[in-house]
Amino acid sequence: MSKPRGSWIGLVLAVALACGCRVSHPEHDGYWIRNYNPGERAEHRPAPYSGEYVLHARPPVDDPAGDVPTERAEVFARTIEAGDAVGFELENEVLFAVTGDERTALDSSRYCWHIRPGTGPDMTTIRTRSFVRLVVGIVAVAALVGGGLQAAF
Repeated sequence: MSKPRGSWIGLVLAVALACGCRVSHPEHDGYWIRNYNPGERAEHRPAPYSGEYVLHARPPVDDPAGDVPTERAEVFARTIEAGDAVGFELENEVLFAVTGDERTALDSSRYCWHIRPGTGPDMTTIRTRSFVRLVVGIVAVAALVGGGLQAAF
């Protein structure tokens, strides 16, 4: 009996993570897309929305301002379409910012991508889409778990 309960909790958590959580930093230029920290895997994915994407440099982790959103400097901005690549890439230990087909070399520092407010979807649209994905995911998991529980009994 405890196994279905543990499975249910694990599946709900997996759905919540798969639906994606994005954070808006009003004091830091909009809707967060992706971070890069030295030593971590650099990755790029399709842009979720069309708009102006802004790359910010973040202070080093050991800097007292390292986690203060207002202490991040804009490096550059690019207008890209939904579905174009956005993120980071490492090649021969050189870090690149990726936007569409463009690659821009960066120093080995901490960075984050955001959508500039007013150039992409509004936050209501973003939150509504995230909520709908979460509800659909929970319903799907409930249906799968419910079917599994019926088969077990």
